[in-house]
Amino acid sequence: MKSVHAEVAQTIRKELKEKFPGIKFSVRSESFTGGNSIDIYYTNGVPEDEVRKLVNKYQSGYFDGMTDCYNYYSKRDYPTVKFVMVDRKITDDIREKSKIDIAKRYGIEDIDNEQEWFNKFQAWSNAVIYRELVNKTL
Repeated sequence: MKSVHAEVAQTIRKELKEKFPGIKFSVRSESFTGGNSIDIYYTNGVPEDEVRKLVNKYQSGYFDGMTDCYNYYSKRDYPTVKFVMVDRKITDDIREKSKIDIAKRYGIEDIDNEQEWFNKFQAWSNAVIYRELVNKTL
């Protein structure tokens, strides 16, 4: 008999494979004192928000830091875990291509000069690149 978190991980793997067929996901389940969790890792692909929309239903509730309590959603008729985390990695080659593209678009002359990035965007290059890529399918 599978544990609840292993069962949820298996269900999530199946749904991710059906919804995003070209993307390789790593889905790991964990049990710990006071709960359990699912961690989902993948590289490039669709934005994290799209994955979260699909898998958030498997989270039992949320932690409220103001009251220092975990609040459960109403009863669900399928297994859930306490936490579902999604982590998307973007490869260095895509980051570098985006950095070059942004520099060209906005007239940044020295792509490695962080002060030039900050003067133009009020942010360092890695933050500008993140903003550019976070909602893009890669």
